Amino acid sequence: MLNYSYPRISEEEYRKSVGLYRLNLAIILKPLRMYGQGHVVDGAIESIVDLTEQFGMRVRGKEQPYVMPKNVRIDVDNPDD
Repeated sequence: MLNYSYPRISEEEYRKSVGLYRLNLAIILKPLRMYGQGHVVDGAIESIVDLTEQFGMRVRGKEQPYVMPKNVRIDVDNPDD
């Protein structure tokens, strides 16, 4: 098994990286705003960032359970809700 070690970056560099990540997600999700889904884009961006941070901690060995964001509801019977 490979053991990767990543040096910690400064808090300022971390915040900058997360900010750039959010901006890129906003660009990717821009078509949703154009088709009337803008009300969900900001929440989706925050949920994706949270999930990405959880994933990053988990793959680096920190015991991190995946937590479903509270503002997300999955309804398989009515996906339009």
